[in-house]
Amino acid sequence: MDDLVAITSGDAYMASHGAEHAADDSLIVSETSDGLAGYVALSIVDGLAHVCEIDVDPRFAGQNIGRALMLAAEDWARGRRLEALSLSTFIDVPWNGPWYGRLGYEPYPAGAWGPGHRAIWQGQVESALDTTKRWMMIKRLPDLTKAKG
Repeated sequence: MDDLVAITSGDAYMASHGAEHAADDSLIVSETSDGLAGYVALSIVDGLAHVCEIDVDPRFAGQNIGRALMLAAEDWARGRRLEALSLSTFIDVPWNGPWYGRLGYEPYPAGAWGPGHRAIWQGQVESALDTTKRWMMIKRLPDLTKAKG
């Protein structure tokens, strides 16, 4: 847990929600012999898995830890029979929007959002974030979508 505190020390979201995610099994961590390499914090929003926060310690950059965490997040969603994952991110930062696009995420149109996603977006609008450079994105999990159809 000390490693988690260290890696999240500068993150306002995790400072107030990290323990909650750890307690309810919605925090996935990647550990190495050198300590905590990264984490992804998840929640369920409007019946979808939502990536609240993902972070990889810069010491472990370029080792596909972020990709592995996102694949683990997909497994977390499948285990709960959720059809998709959503997230909000900057579109102009290479390790944000473009990276998620390479992982299969697409822009999530505002007209398709439920009340939870609208509330997340409104919180970002009311914060200091420049929402003109942000997207809500979604990745459908085809194996579950087909199974329900």
